[in-house]
Amino acid sequence: MQKKLFIIWFITIMLVIVLFPKTEKDDVYLGVENEYPYIEVTIVGEVYFPGTYTFFKDITYKDVIDQAGGLTINANTEVINYQKAVTTNTTITIESKEKSEHDIAIMVNINEASFADLLTIPYMTETKAANIIIYREKNGAFKSIEDLVLVKYIGTATLEKIRPYITI
Repeated sequence: MQKKLFIIWFITIMLVIVLFPKTEKDDVYLGVENEYPYIEVTIVGEVYFPGTYTFFKDITYKDVIDQAGGLTINANTEVINYQKAVTTNTTITIESKEKSEHDIAIMVNINEASFADLLTIPYMTETKAANIIIYREKNGAFKSIEDLVLVKYIGTATLEKIRPYITI
């Protein structure tokens, strides 16, 4: 009797497994971010195919430039940091050689410059510009250009690169 019950129980379990297989369903949760994060980068200026590109992994400026078909002959390659990582949605502007020669004559006053003004300085990143503004609001105006080394993420090497473009 127990043997018959065991066989019936076993056959029932097998039929349930065969007739009603467990299907994987995609759970949809409202308000939850996409499980495949991506970065949208807009590149404009001296590239062959300017536009917005979507990446699903960490990338560098070189990756974005390559995706956009490479640099044109007029691109100013001296101010491009090819190894700079792109981790958020951003816009990259590749300047022409002619434009950058005119920009050298324009000095940016670091005590009065807005965030956007600071970003016009070659070799200036968003992080460095934000830290300059934070330092300036916390400690007051810079007394000399050398005071920039007191700002987080700005060392002597960066200061020497941006020195021709800034004033007090």
